[in-house]
Amino acid sequence: MEISPVHHLARNLPPTVIFHGKQDPLMPYTAVEDFCTKARTLGNQCELVGFDDAAHNVARAKQAETDAGLLAFLKRLGYLQ
Repeated sequence: MEISPVHHLARNLPPTVIFHGKQDPLMPYTAVEDFCTKARTLGNQCELVGFDDAAHNVARAKQAETDAGLLAFLKRLGYLQ
């Protein structure tokens, strides 16, 4: 992809969690997997949560799951109790 966040990866990025639909026609799931793999290779924390039955707007389609996942991620980081 010509325009991609993967081109801006560096060391010491903030911890990242990505919720992504595996049926997304705009951003292939494999591209997001690649982003997380490269981010981790640089020593960053990147978690990817994929949804088999979701497309592009996964936060709307899976709001309860993404909300719960975000809260769990922030708790693991020690930002929330």
